[in-house]
Amino acid sequence: IGAARFIHEKFLDMRAKGCGIVVIGEDLEELMVLCDRIAVMYEGRIAGTLSSADATVARLGLMMTGAGHTEEAA
Repeated sequence: IGAARFIHEKFLDMRAKGCGIVVIGEDLEELMVLCDRIAVMYEGRIAGTLSSADATVARLGLMMTGAGHTEEAA
């Protein structure tokens, strides 16, 4: 737990400094805290992207199954 917290704090510090970070994970709640945008992959392709503010576990879960494809405006 201590290592994960340390890494999360480093990610958040880097984000605050304007650094770009690519995070790959399966813990949706963790991703919504750490990331500004979340891209969901389905069958090897990006099914869509959402801002963390627009993301919910249910919405991301639908995208992970191929349903609810969405593309956030750039």
